[in-house]
Amino acid sequence: LILPVKFKDSLPFSDFLNEKLLFGLLQKPVISIRINPFKPSAVFQGAEKFPWSINGKYLNDRPEFVSDPLFHAGTYYSQEASSMFLGKILNFIDLSQKIVLDLCAAPGGKSTLINSFLPKDALLLANEVIKSRSWILKENMDKWGSSNVIVTNNDPSDFEQFLGFFDVVVVDAPCSGEGMFRKDKKAINEWSERNVNLCCTRQKRILADIIPSITNGGVLIYSTCTFNDKEK
Repeated sequence: LILPVKFKDSLPFSDFLNEKLLFGLLQKPVISIRINPFKPSAVFQGAEKFPWSINGKYLNDRPEFVSDPLFHAGTYYSQEASSMFLGKILNFIDLSQKIVLDLCAAPGGKSTLINSFLPKDALLLANEVIKSRSWILKENMDKWGSSNVIVTNNDPSDFEQFLGFFDVVVVDAPCSGEGMFRKDKKAINEWSERNVNLCCTRQKRILADIIPSITNGGVLIYSTCTFNDKEK
């Protein structure tokens, strides 16, 4: 099996992907959505559920989300099923009276999911370093409809001054995007070994900046959508 595109670098694709994973990347992307528990509706009532998300559902076909008023009203969010696994982790954390930081939050998939688990006495700070993406994040949080959220546009280093402040920090770190290969062929053409090394350096810097802001006994949840060893 070979992908119908070429990498910019000479590193063979088979060097870091086994045959089974390569086969999976050639399959049609699976469509999934997550229902907003704060805005009950009958949307996608008969859709198939999956075990790791109480509000997640698989769809047989991709709807025209931009033409659906219920989508713009925030009754559901289009998100990869694998990203919703964060909910399984949050189930084991006492979030009452907690301050949670989603550091790399845009466009808002994980922030809306986190917010679904937060009691009213908890606070979510959803941050995005890129200003244009922070506006998209704000729009999606507005649609979700919860008031215990603050959206910020800061560099991770700005949070160093908040020593021991956050009870839970979620870092879905920017990466080389290997997890996007199946749904976005442009991601394959943009991949390079140089970009992997650049992302690895950036990820280490982000962690070094944010770890001091976590409370003693707090929780750091870290993820990337990559397969290579350098970015794990």
